[in-house]
Amino acid sequence: MKTPFLLSAATAAFVFLVLACGPDHTGDSPDGPIAWGFDAGAPPVDAGPGPEVLPEPELTPEPEPQPSPEPEPQPSSEPEPQPSPAPEPEPAPEPEPAPEPAPACPFVQVTGTAGYPLNVRPTPDTSGAPVGTLVEGQTVAALSGTEGEAISGETWWWQIETAAVTGYISAVYATCTDETPPEPTAGFLLPLTCGTSTTVTQGNSSAYSHNGIANYAFDFGLPLNTPLLAMDHGVVLMAKTDITPGHPCYNGGGAECANHVNYVVLGHSDGSATLYLHLNRADVQLGDGVVRGQLVGHSGGTGWSTGPHTHVQRQSQCGSWWCQSWPLAFQDVPGTGVPVVWQTVTSQNGCGG
Repeated sequence: MKTPFLLSAATAAFVFLVLACGPDHTGDSPDGPIAWGFDAGAPPVDAGPGPEVLPEPELTPEPEPQPSPEPEPQPSSEPEPQPSPAPEPEPAPEPEPAPEPAPACPFVQVTGTAGYPLNVRPTPDTSGAPVGTLVEGQTVAALSGTEGEAISGETWWWQIETAAVTGYISAVYATCTDETPPEPTAGFLLPLTCGTSTTVTQGNSSAYSHNGIANYAFDFGLPLNTPLLAMDHGVVLMAKTDITPGHPCYNGGGAECANHVNYVVLGHSDGSATLYLHLNRADVQLGDGVVRGQLVGHSGGTGWSTGPHTHVQRQSQCGSWWCQSWPLAFQDVPGTGVPVVWQTVTSQNGCGG
């Protein structure tokens, strides 16, 4: 066991004196002289160079982290989408005005057809085939009115009724009227004044000229200027009276005079027409309404004719004065009502009753 080295108090004092009085070591110490004294704690004023004491670096406080600035938005080359405006509510459609009620109109008169027959349709449009025809100037009962197909910009149609047909006609060709139409008759009467007798000089289906279009015609031998009466109620569709004395065809002629002739055409509510031909003159005008027994003209010999007589026939309404003939029977002719050639007949037209 080693004995610990202990310095006595005397020994310690000796060491202190040796150190305090020892030789001058100036220049021996690389660190220079060391001055010991009571103020040794203060640094010498001329101590000479000593070990370089580097100043403690000033600590630069670390900068507090700054938040990175957010990058400014750069304008995009593409336009920013604009918010779509909220759709404006569509205005509620205005209610269509109710159609005006039909005017009080008991009857309508056919107008503006230029003499052509007016089609009567099953519905207020032109889609269905005609169910009948009316004539210019004819007055018929108006049952009602309604909207339908536009004709020349007019959409109103009249529902009409006659003894022969019920249907619709465009208001373009019908005018409201208070005029009462004549009562329908049971048929046709001879075109002569009451009690007048005459002979049939050519009847139906003859080999001479009553065939084809004129198959159902009659010729009555009559003196010049014999009054001729309407065979039934009707309207004047045509009236030609320009063949006067001095005209080459006034007293008759051949085929070259066929179209140089005076005539009257009446339209009837059953869709037929009646022709009064070879007249000396007409006593009615286009559009006139006539009743059975009314004077329409006087007999003559104009046109394709061999002398004074009257040619009559019932025919279709074709828009011309010369149309396909239809069968014709006279109420005042006994039997079938269809007289034959050389038969004498006596008119009851205008006799009343």
